Amino acid sequence: MASVIDHLLAQRIPFVVLPAPNARSAREAAAVHGVDLAELIRTEVIVTQGGSVAVVIGAAATFDLSSARGAVRDETARMATVAEIRAMARECDVDALPPLSRYLVAPVYADPSVVALEQVVFPAGRASVLVCMRRADLFLAEPVTVAALTGPAPVETPEVSVIAPSRRIVLTDAELLPAHLTGSSSGGTRRSA
Repeated sequence: MASVIDHLLAQRIPFVVLPAPNARSAREAAAVHGVDLAELIRTEVIVTQGGSVAVVIGAAATFDLSSARGAVRDETARMATVAEIRAMARECDVDALPPLSRYLVAPVYADPSVVALEQVVFPAGRASVLVCMRRADLFLAEPVTVAALTGPAPVETPEVSVIAPSRRIVLTDAELLPAHLTGSSSGGTRRSA
């Protein structure tokens, strides 16, 4: 199988290669080149009754398997195993698949958020090598089906819940002194604000 770069050259698609030899992930490679993470996309693989299907979402998006099942019309669809991904794309790292249907020899489904981008950046088989190209050029040369594939963004919650008091208490300097130093056992009086 040819490399992702060779495949793109054969398709005569204009693109730019962004190498980052020391990067361990596509996000690290993107950071090296100052790539906006909104343009970074990733490819996941699901296995349906009809075979493997590549799904393309934003790198920071949350993949929703139930939405993907609806898109491919197969309620038994599941995430591909590492072995299945390696068999599909032997030349690629399992976390660096390109969104190329002809290269992967599999249908590609793309989330609407990806299709709305003007340009996309994706790993070219290795996390340390990214390709940047116009989204229109990518999907003109590579067939794609648009379908909702992501769930709602995860809600970030604080680790510790803080419950606000019903009223604010103002302490004086004298009240902040320990009771054994002031000679008082009550510690003073409090005033509400």
